[in-house]
Amino acid sequence: MPIKEKETPRFQKALNFLLCRKERKIHHGSSITSQYLVRDDSVRSVKRSPRPQGVRFVNLFRYASKADYMLFICGLVLAFLNGLGPAAYAIVVGEVVNYFILVPTHSSEFHFVVIWLIVMLTIGIIMTVFSFFQFLCFKTAAARIVRNIRCAYLKSLLRQDLEFFAHRHAELRNNIENIQDTIGEKIGNLIRMVVTFIAGIAVSFYFLWELAAILSVLVPFVIIWSELTSQPTDSAGDKEAKAASEAKSMSDEALSALRTVQSFNAQKFEIDRYSDRLKNAGIHAVKKSFWSAIQTSVIQFSLYIYLFAGTIYGAWLYQEEVLMEPGNIFIVLASIAAATFPIATFRKQLSSVLSARVAAAMVYDTIDYIPEIDTGSDQGTILKDLNGEIEFSDVSFRLLEITDSFLNCVTFKIAPGETVAIIGAEQSLPGLVSDLMSRFYDVSNGQINIDGTNIRFLNISFLRSIVGSVEQDPEFFNATIESNVRIGNPAISFEEVVEICQEAGIHEFIQTLAKGYKTLIDDDSEFLTMEHRQKLALARELARRPKILVLNEATRLISQVQRLKQSFKGMTIIIATSRAQSVKEADRILLMSRGKLEEEGTYDELMAKQGQFAEIQIQQKEDLPPGIPEDLYVEQFAPPAPTALKKTLLLLNTLKKEFSHTEKFKSPYSQNEEQEVRDSKSMAYNLVDLIKYAIAYRKSYCIAFICCFLSSFGVPMYTKCNGDYFAIYETPRSEGPNYVHMAIEVAVYYLILGVVCNVSLGIYIRLFGEIGENLATTLRTSIYSVLLHQDGYFYDEHGRSQASVKELLSKDAPNCRAALDLRLGQFLTSIMMLIIAYATSVQKNIMMGALASLCFVIQPVLQYIVARLEQRIRRTVSENDQTGEVAMEAIERIKTVHQLNCQDIFIDRFEAATLRQLNTDVKVLLIQALTYASTNGLPQITTAVAYIIGYFMIHARFVKAPLIIHRITQTLLPSAANAPFIPAFLPEIAKCRVAASHVIPLMKQQDLVEKKLDEGEKPDINGEIEFKNIDFAYPQNPTEFILKDLSFKIEADQNVAIIAPIGSGKRTVFALLERFYNPTNGQLLINGHDIKSLCISYMRSKMCMVGRDSTLFSGTVKDNIIYGFDPKEINMSAIAAAAKTANAAGFISQLPQGYDTQIGTRGSRLSAGQRHRIALARALIRDPKILLIDISHKDIDEFSEIAISDAVDRIRYGRTCIIASRKLPSAEKLDQIVTFENGRISEAKEMPHVSHRRSGVPTTKSKAVLWDPPSRLIGLI
Repeated sequence: MPIKEKETPRFQKALNFLLCRKERKIHHGSSITSQYLVRDDSVRSVKRSPRPQGVRFVNLFRYASKADYMLFICGLVLAFLNGLGPAAYAIVVGEVVNYFILVPTHSSEFHFVVIWLIVMLTIGIIMTVFSFFQFLCFKTAAARIVRNIRCAYLKSLLRQDLEFFAHRHAELRNNIENIQDTIGEKIGNLIRMVVTFIAGIAVSFYFLWELAAILSVLVPFVIIWSELTSQPTDSAGDKEAKAASEAKSMSDEALSALRTVQSFNAQKFEIDRYSDRLKNAGIHAVKKSFWSAIQTSVIQFSLYIYLFAGTIYGAWLYQEEVLMEPGNIFIVLASIAAATFPIATFRKQLSSVLSARVAAAMVYDTIDYIPEIDTGSDQGTILKDLNGEIEFSDVSFRLLEITDSFLNCVTFKIAPGETVAIIGAEQSLPGLVSDLMSRFYDVSNGQINIDGTNIRFLNISFLRSIVGSVEQDPEFFNATIESNVRIGNPAISFEEVVEICQEAGIHEFIQTLAKGYKTLIDDDSEFLTMEHRQKLALARELARRPKILVLNEATRLISQVQRLKQSFKGMTIIIATSRAQSVKEADRILLMSRGKLEEEGTYDELMAKQGQFAEIQIQQKEDLPPGIPEDLYVEQFAPPAPTALKKTLLLLNTLKKEFSHTEKFKSPYSQNEEQEVRDSKSMAYNLVDLIKYAIAYRKSYCIAFICCFLSSFGVPMYTKCNGDYFAIYETPRSEGPNYVHMAIEVAVYYLILGVVCNVSLGIYIRLFGEIGENLATTLRTSIYSVLLHQDGYFYDEHGRSQASVKELLSKDAPNCRAALDLRLGQFLTSIMMLIIAYATSVQKNIMMGALASLCFVIQPVLQYIVARLEQRIRRTVSENDQTGEVAMEAIERIKTVHQLNCQDIFIDRFEAATLRQLNTDVKVLLIQALTYASTNGLPQITTAVAYIIGYFMIHARFVKAPLIIHRITQTLLPSAANAPFIPAFLPEIAKCRVAASHVIPLMKQQDLVEKKLDEGEKPDINGEIEFKNIDFAYPQNPTEFILKDLSFKIEADQNVAIIAPIGSGKRTVFALLERFYNPTNGQLLINGHDIKSLCISYMRSKMCMVGRDSTLFSGTVKDNIIYGFDPKEINMSAIAAAAKTANAAGFISQLPQGYDTQIGTRGSRLSAGQRHRIALARALIRDPKILLIDISHKDIDEFSEIAISDAVDRIRYGRTCIIASRKLPSAEKLDQIVTFENGRISEAKEMPHVSHRRSGVPTTKSKAVLWDPPSRLIGLI
């Protein structure tokens, strides 16, 4: 069907023109095809609707009730009435000015001014009350509507399949928060702004259209200028955010792979990369501050031009008697100003409303999205008489996320009550069979039947209720043991829980706990061993009475299979594992390899057959280190989690904000840190040291401070000129004054004031922005350098987790500038502005100035008290908000939730939590409404009170000239409006002090840690290594020694294998050699020199480590091979040679851009085997004398394992090589094999060919090795 293009509506075109947006064509009849699963080389395409263009405005209220509509309509009415307030206030003040100028104070008519003053006070009170209830109505309606959206959103997410989280996660952004802000704030502001604009223009034209017609030119100028300067400002902000994000990604990546960075001496390389990105971000930040300064200063200067023209033309109108009351000039000037400057933000407010429509479309699209495997569906067959027969009929499936996870035309049948073991040569195959049976994925070909019925036709909840699954590392919920057991079947009694736990073999352990079944557990409960976790998960599954039970690599439960068969007769049990040693209890064994069923039979039959199963059995038994139980050993090699679940974890921070609006209100620092803020003695020295770093910008600071001082004169001097201007009308017409000439004298001061103040304003905004960015860049770079140069002891200290050190860069360093950037300028300007305003007011009239100043001081004090109260209540509310935790607990364990059919439990808990939170939010909304009302109505009340005080001062003869009252009041009003910057700056100082206490002590170490790397001896190193009585314990647990009296020697150019289970010290040996730690006792010698005396950077340059994780970095293949080098130093031929020797050249040549192919974050676009070979090439190109290789076989398929093994054999010749591996390398290729057990050497064996070499007999090592890849590898590597 051809794609039809629908013409953009005219209204939308007009909005696009106003907002300078490109038009997007709307397509009908099209679809977006997402290809994300490849099964049997076929593409499964799922048609989805086009990306949402935005719902209709009315549909924002799709989840609103009648009460919500009423609240919203009341808010609209109140916003409309509030919009009339500024124009009404201008009229009243203008009439008061007329009385002060035209009516003598001794006449009886003058006292009628009291009526206008009462009206002014009434307007202020009405605006305050209306603002309070406007805020409350909008926010309450938004909170109620968004609660309903969140509940529907969670319900939709919990019904989605795993593919949804793997491939639609990019759409799950902060959309709900956007909707809430729009309904609760943006729409009200937009209505109020438009009404204020229309009312202001209407009033100005009504009172003096001649003047209004000229001055209204300001309106389009401000709007156009705001739009023109907003675009480069926004563009610079976007580029700054992008560069900062890149810098953060680089730092996070390097800190996560710190040992790799240090082992390659790549600290300077990483620092330079990070610094370049920060400088790039700083350049754009400075551009943003420049355009912001230009925008603000020009708009402010346009006000002075506006006043210049208005005062002269108004005086001419008055002189020509077109205008009879000078107060009308004030009405026109104030009305147009009040209408124009808020409208400058119209585009931003309107864009927010329009973006909320798109956000709503995306949220509703997710809510309405029905997956192919719909866990919320009540459709499907429910079998009544269930036997438990399972049949795989010609099943084919491939999961692209895991390359070795596939089935190819698999057919087998399991009889009811039979215990069958499924062995996978590839580790993920057994788990894949389990997932297909529970319909976490659908097969692409063939079918899976239970009791002769295709599981596609079964009710999904029923299917998962009859198929129980116990994973190797099961997930638990944050609840008691009893609740975790009952979560799949809440109807069972406590006695039944105990009985089930006894059957699972976990009851005795639970009884040893202090609280027994009431003990709280979660995924991080350290007192639960792997055996306890698996048995507890088994009890949870048995509570559901499944007819089919799958033990997916749950090796600790193998011994209980016979008891389960006796206790639950008729239950079909499937043991899915990659270890052939674990399946002796099975009635039948199915061996699968490369997606096919290769062998089938009993254990004895398959062993007697001497086929592939027997080979795997023998090989795995040989691989098992001596003295290590097989079920313990196998836990090291769990199948990799599907990417769908890994990507689910990436959503947690984003989704937590979706489900809990209080996340953004939480304090950036803990309560302990905030308590430290109050201890000024402990923090002061750090703040002083921070200021010392800022002194480097003293010239810029001096200029900025001077500009702040000049800019602070703007408002007081403006009001002085304003008073002088209206004073000219006190001269009666009968005296024949030249009002225009006098007005020109005042207007010239407006121009001079506008130039001085706004140039100063632009300069100090620009300078403070630049200083803040440069200071943050300096701090971040210095801290980053310190972090990259620290040894293992630093990170093992309390609080030195990966998250905490990353916060030093992302949070603490930027917060150090909080009290030293533009916020400091605003604070100083506000302080000086208030001082100047109060001084000039008192100078005009001591008593009136003092009383009026007292009135205007009350305003910021009240605002500060309300703000502090709001902060305290908001923090309490956010700490008690459990909505995000409830939702995240379900989402991050989505597979377990689906398996247990407990979606409704979490939905009910979430709805209850959101209802409690909604009731609690009322407290915060009341305080926030007070804050909003104090900003939008309290200034008018304060002004009215000041005028009333002035009236009584005139009546008491303390003030002779009434216009002085107007001058003092109008001087204090705008100055007090800036007063909130003063209390707002205090938390910034506190934030800066806490951040400085974290940052400054580290920065003082910079020179020390950098010099430490280059200090020490630099002897010739040929690769001889000797461990002499080495003891070592990690700093976290100094009494538990990992290495105990370790002694052995490695001759130069020897190849040694270290064989040991996890936790026996293999990686610790590498950590000591790389000098991440020093031995607790004993000596580690390199060429006879104590390693402590050697230069660390020199020693690491002669040594290279290939870690178990094969850590790579973002960038191209080439970038990773030459990591740490200047690209100009390494030619392409050397890179290609290293890749070829590491068996990586074959697959690199097949990549889209070859060596220039981007490999993603940490090499995520490559398989585990490919990453390992790239890491080998990276090590080889350095030609190290000592090579440390920690081989991991996890996630690596058979062919990659062969390629890696051959590559290791090639690159270890001609150098000392230590290989740590769970599999014993070919003995004839090694010089020595060392076996560790509990930190000690249990066996050290020197191979026979070593003695022959010492006798002068040639060996394979002395021959040139010409690598010829085995035929089975050709085309695969």
